[in-house]
Amino acid sequence: MRRWIGEKISNQSITLDQQDAITGGSEVMECTIRILQPRECGIFCTRFRRTSIEVVKACNEEWRGCFFDTCSFKGRFYDCRFGMESEECGIRAGLRNCDFTQAKMNLCSFWNCRREDLKLPGWPHVTIFDPAANAEDFKQLSSDPLLAWIQQLMEIKGSRTAIIYDLPKFLKQETPRLRKRWDLLKLCAKAKGESPPPELVLSVEGSRQRLVTRPYVYM
Repeated sequence: MRRWIGEKISNQSITLDQQDAITGGSEVMECTIRILQPRECGIFCTRFRRTSIEVVKACNEEWRGCFFDTCSFKGRFYDCRFGMESEECGIRAGLRNCDFTQAKMNLCSFWNCRREDLKLPGWPHVTIFDPAANAEDFKQLSSDPLLAWIQQLMEIKGSRTAIIYDLPKFLKQETPRLRKRWDLLKLCAKAKGESPPPELVLSVEGSRQRLVTRPYVYM
C-alpha cells in the first residue's frame, strides 16, 4: 500500500494497485499513471498537469476534487464524472485541455470545463454538450425511442458541460428497459380500448442520422 498525501510528484511512472492513493492536495506533474484496480485505489483532491492516466480495468469512479490540466486518458470509463467538486476539498475541480481520444466511454459526464477543453472520441461515441440547456430542443428527436430516453436523462438538473455515450453499447444496455416500457404502453392502450403504440424500432444507424442534425452533438 502506497499513499501520496499532500505531495508534489513529478516526472514519475506510477502504478496504482489496491489501497494505493493520491490525495490531500497533492500535485502531480508530467507523470504517467497506470491504474490496475480503479475501484480499489483512491484519487481525490489532487491537481494533475501534463499527465497521462491509463486504467487497466473498467473505471466508474468520480475522482472528486481533482483538476486535470493538459492530461490524457486511456482505457474504459463507465458512468464516470470528471471535474466534480467536493466540499471536503479546497481544490476547484475541473478540466482544461484534456485528451480522451484514446478512451472508450459510456454515460460519462464532464463538469467545470468548456467545450474546447475536451478532445473526445468520435463515432460510435456521441457527445451531447450543454445537455440541460439543449434538452428542450432534443425533444424534436423523441420519435426515436432511444433518443427519447436520452432526452429524459438530459433534463437532470446540473451544470454538466457534456455527457458522452457509446451509442451501440448504450442501446444494448437499455433495450430491455425500452421493451418493457413499450409492453406496458401496449397493455395500457388495450385496457383503454385505444390503438397500440407504434411498433418499437431500435436502430443505432437511425439514431445516428437524427443526431447529425444537432449542432451541440459531436460524433
